Amino acid sequence: MTFWFVAIGFKNFTVGKDITSLESSNSEKILTIFSIITAPGTIGLPGKCPRIDGWALYIIKSNEFIKELMFRNNYG
Repeated sequence: MTFWFVAIGFKNFTVGKDITSLESSNSEKILTIFSIITAPGTIGLPGKCPRIDGWALYIIKSNEFIKELMFRNNYG
């Protein structure tokens, strides 16, 4: 599974990293990259959505889940 994930601001947290051409099986590398997901006002710390504990872990599991989050952010 290959996907793009480009810096997108969500209501409760911000994702600020470009990710491309990563295979979902390479979970260690993806986890390292997604460690920059941060709560508002923080930089470079492993982040979690304030209302959804462990969100950074869930996002690496499914490309469809990422698409759903992007859709919800853009279209309410």
